[in-house]
Amino acid sequence: MISIIWRGERETRMAWREGRWSVNLAARRGVGGTQAAYTGVGAALNLAPVTLAAGLDSGGPLVGGALALGGYGEVWGRASRVGSKWFWALGGTLIPADYWQVGVAHDQVGTQLGLRAALPWQGEEGRPLRVGGGYRWGEDAGPFAEVEYRVGSYSGTAEVSRRRFGVRFTAVW
Repeated sequence: MISIIWRGERETRMAWREGRWSVNLAARRGVGGTQAAYTGVGAALNLAPVTLAAGLDSGGPLVGGALALGGYGEVWGRASRVGSKWFWALGGTLIPADYWQVGVAHDQVGTQLGLRAALPWQGEEGRPLRVGGGYRWGEDAGPFAEVEYRVGSYSGTAEVSRRRFGVRFTAVW
């Protein structure tokens, strides 16, 4: 998988998955109000329903984990060390009904709550059009909206909020 994002920041991610293992590389530039840079590498092991991850980024070590909720979503957490301080994040995705997702995430810069739905306008492609929106508290506070279109293993996403507009392209092969 490769994912390229621009939304006032530039982000490039690459992931490789084989069986229970995955390896991820990420690089971001222009992050947050400080316009900082981030580079990291991590590995994850899936021991269904639990996934454990560890890695190293430009700030130091990182660890994370996720628990699958039997087809109804997942909850996750991560911690990373930057300088002498540890930073953490918690979140989850719930699937209350087919084609609907509710997501929440919280870290030291804020909280995000969102809803996504796959629209049934083109049934033969497995509902490729997805729309969503939500609200952020903390950094970049305010409402946001997004639209995504998937074609095979490719997807394009656009997001707009009060302070920024962003696009993402993802390819999985």
